[in-house]
Amino acid sequence: MIRPYPTPDRSRPLTGLRFTLEDPMSRLFFTIASFALFAGSAQAQEDDEINDLLKSIPTIETKPDPNEEARKAEEAKKAAEEADSLPAYLKVARQHILQTWSPNLKTCKKNPELTTKFMLKVAADGTVQNISLVQSSENKGFDQSALDAISAAGKLPAPPEGLAYEAERGIVIEFRAKAALKRAAAATK
Repeated sequence: MIRPYPTPDRSRPLTGLRFTLEDPMSRLFFTIASFALFAGSAQAQEDDEINDLLKSIPTIETKPDPNEEARKAEEAKKAAEEADSLPAYLKVARQHILQTWSPNLKTCKKNPELTTKFMLKVAADGTVQNISLVQSSENKGFDQSALDAISAAGKLPAPPEGLAYEAERGIVIEFRAKAALKRAAAATK
């Protein structure tokens, strides 16, 4: 601990502290303070040198390659086409399956929030290679009606060339009781 030496008049409050280098703690404090000041000034000098060095580096202007811009535009166009075609293919595949779907309408009226999802792995020619349940409705009859619709639909329309890989990895088809009720109401009108 640093021991300050009080002013001679003890009746007044302490207005300042004095240190003596005879005290070992005062010497330690002085040494640390001196080092900190020196290190801080050395760091500041080093930072100034680095900033000066960075400022001396010349800026190199490059001209954009016109072929690069055309290539990027073509890639963006392809990405936009593929992004638009996957939802379009999912819609076509879903409509193809829903044509054969006939769930129990009483079940749908009782539980209009029923939803089930199946993942279909589709070959490049549209053949369904694998069917797996992704989300159950917790109603076996409803889930089975969706599975029967997938089986009855048979071969799906072939996915576009750019989407064959995604279709082989799997597409998810959702079956909703509300949608079945709307289709049934539209069919009776």
